[in-house]
Amino acid sequence: MKYSLVFLSLFVLFACTNNGQTTSIHSEQNERDLLLAEINQMEADHRSSEVLEVDSMKGVGMIEKYQSFVTNFPEDGMVPELLFKCGELSSGIRDYWAATKYFNDLHLKYPDHPLAEQALFLQGVCFLDLGQSAYAVQTFEDLRQRFPDGSYSEMAGDMIEMAIMGEEEYYESKFEKE
Repeated sequence: MKYSLVFLSLFVLFACTNNGQTTSIHSEQNERDLLLAEINQMEADHRSSEVLEVDSMKGVGMIEKYQSFVTNFPEDGMVPELLFKCGELSSGIRDYWAATKYFNDLHLKYPDHPLAEQALFLQGVCFLDLGQSAYAVQTFEDLRQRFPDGSYSEMAGDMIEMAIMGEEEYYESKFEKE
């Protein structure tokens, strides 16, 4: 009888604990799905607008949603893409320092992700937009070292040349050759 009572108590305890875990998992999944639905709606609204530039307030709102997802679901497979979108939006609203941070997070935390090389390239471009030529050159050199056969390697070489020469002189030298 004692063993039956102990077994029954353990069974009830396990059932309650397991139900709590299931509820927690379902709650987290619902939170994730709700946040993704909000993100998808914001993106759909942005795509449907006729304005090509990102409105600063809407851009900041979208970045905040992306950041919320990244913070709440750091192991989710969508995180690298959302970091990339944060970088693109930050660049679009001319917050280049923030963009460099997002692109940096992506290529350092997810070095094998398909967007890592592009993120590193865009980080260099943002440094150029900030007038930080030395950081830009360092970033483009890093890209060429890490992705020697990548899609952006040749362009990174051109960007290094531009950063060193200056944009005007670079274009003059390119057009003189033709």
